[in-house]
Amino acid sequence: MTRDELILEWDKAKKELARLKVLEMELRNEIIKTDFTPIEGTQNIDLGGGYKLKAVFKTTYSFRSKEELDTVLSMIEKLGPEGEYIAERLIKYKPELSVSEYKKLDEQYKTLIDQVIITKPATPSLELVIPKDI
Repeated sequence: MTRDELILEWDKAKKELARLKVLEMELRNEIIKTDFTPIEGTQNIDLGGGYKLKAVFKTTYSFRSKEELDTVLSMIEKLGPEGEYIAERLIKYKPELSVSEYKKLDEQYKTLIDQVIITKPATPSLELVIPKDI
């Protein structure tokens, strides 16, 4: 396959994948709507012959804003020792590297933090840019 053929085939596959993702979601939602009760947890439907259809319903949680969260956590903490304990355990914080700050580090700091950083190449992005006059 030539380079151009490879690029065109990749672009075709990318477009087909996007179409299939939309179709899969539409079909999934239709099956869920007709065969399951949307309550949190796992539900199974026996299809016969040892086959079953399993749906897992989950709830996602997020916060309106960090400022509102901080205000409410402060209110919980002020309710006494139990409130302090609850506020401390209620929210999980995941360490995230600030890459822009990391790249500005002096070597003495970088050498230390590099001991606990794991790096691996991310999947590269690829885009076919079509001329505007086409």
